[in-house]
Amino acid sequence: MKKTLTAILAFFACFALILTLGACSSNDPVIESEETSEVTADNKADCLELLNSFFEETIKSGNFVATSTHEEDRRIESVVGDASCTVNESDGSTFWAFKRGDEFICAVSADGSNQYIIGEDYYNSYYLSSLSSLNVMEYVPEEGFTFQCTVKTKEMRVTRGDQTSDETTATLSFEAKMEGSGSINITATAKNGLVESMVYSTTDLAADQTLALTTTFVYGNAVVTLPDITDWEDVSSTVDKAETDEDAGA
Repeated sequence: MKKTLTAILAFFACFALILTLGACSSNDPVIESEETSEVTADNKADCLELLNSFFEETIKSGNFVATSTHEEDRRIESVVGDASCTVNESDGSTFWAFKRGDEFICAVSADGSNQYIIGEDYYNSYYLSSLSSLNVMEYVPEEGFTFQCTVKTKEMRVTRGDQTSDETTATLSFEAKMEGSGSINITATAKNGLVESMVYSTTDLAADQTLALTTTFVYGNAVVTLPDITDWEDVSSTVDKAETDEDAGA
């Protein structure tokens, strides 16, 4: 009886193991084919083209939440279509960028005051603020700087169970460097064309200091609730006059 019981237990143990292995093999992804490619550039124009192309699908997606972190500070931007809302967690200030008819509006709620300003330039300053580092690179002068950008892409055909799909992963490395002074770097990762993470960093050799801003992206669940600015202060004329006076003084 003991021998028979032992045999039965051994049988069920083996049967359970077979089921477990079968379940794992059917659920684990199987890479049917894989191909890698690499594109590099070493001048400003081509490097910027690679950089902007890497983020193109993220911008086109029209719905994402970008969380940017620098040390203890955290900023969260939600983007839905042509509207965005950015919250600075350190002080609770909130910025909106949106369109109202033909008007481009930037609204700010901070320190107990609510204000807004009308103008496309102001709108552009806050809309997609999580990607503002891309615009910064446009203003890096060619003289005195060397540029380098590399995008590595892996294309795979993957089977999961009875489903087969084409998938891509990509990494970007961008550097604008001034010899002996420092550099500006952007690194990023993407999956199926959408950027998942980005690190923007600056290195100052004289100060022996490197500052880094890390941003992560989540897609499809962003919500932007626009404020009712009916009773908010319109500071458009005030800001425009201040800028006019400053230009005249210059």
